[in-house]
Amino acid sequence: MQNLGVGGVKRDYGLPRWIDDTKAVKDHVKPGSGTMLLPMAFTAGSPTHPAYGAGHATVAGACVTVLKAFFMTFTTASDGTDSPIAFSTLTERAAPFGSGSTIMAYRPTKPAANAAVDETCMGVGKYDNRAKLSAGDAAKLTIEGELNKLAQNVAMGRSMGGVHWRTDNTRSLMLGEALAAEILAKVSTDANEKPSFTFRTFSRRADGKPKKVLIEGGRVFVDGTERSIPISML
Repeated sequence: MQNLGVGGVKRDYGLPRWIDDTKAVKDHVKPGSGTMLLPMAFTAGSPTHPAYGAGHATVAGACVTVLKAFFMTFTTASDGTDSPIAFSTLTERAAPFGSGSTIMAYRPTKPAANAAVDETCMGVGKYDNRAKLSAGDAAKLTIEGELNKLAQNVAMGRSMGGVHWRTDNTRSLMLGEALAAEILAKVSTDANEKPSFTFRTFSRRADGKPKKVLIEGGRVFVDGTERSIPISML
């Protein structure tokens, strides 16, 4: 609208002129198409619904937070230092899956040209489009990191679809995390066993480390400080 216009009519939105020269515009806009708009996944364009909070991101944040709270994803040393637990420690259940072998880490590879869609997705038989990660790369994976990655992929997929902004997704992950904390706080008093939960947050402190959350007795503590609920971000 600003640079090309529609029907000879242009409108100045105040966008800087250097946008025309960005790699995104040069590489992804079809030459001669008469538009500088980037392609979108949905032909209908961006839907007319609010950006924040992003529903998928909020649910992903809540679900992954519950998983991190229910399972041990890090250990704490005597000096208070937290260390994420390696992904390589995970094993399959002995039954009904076999002998309880280690869960392997894979990376996607280019599928065969003649692979059917369902076979490509399943990664089976001669159409298997997976390859094992190298020992060095696999050793870098952690349970917490893979769970965070899962939440981030669900959230950011909405940006790729043109449905949300990146800020909607990152903030909504933390919104879902806070909602999960409230639910877990209720569980910590409602259940007969009176459980407590610990997990590390999506957000980071100034030093780049995640915050540590402790939930017990219906109360939520973030890095040792009690937070009142409800709260939109830990």
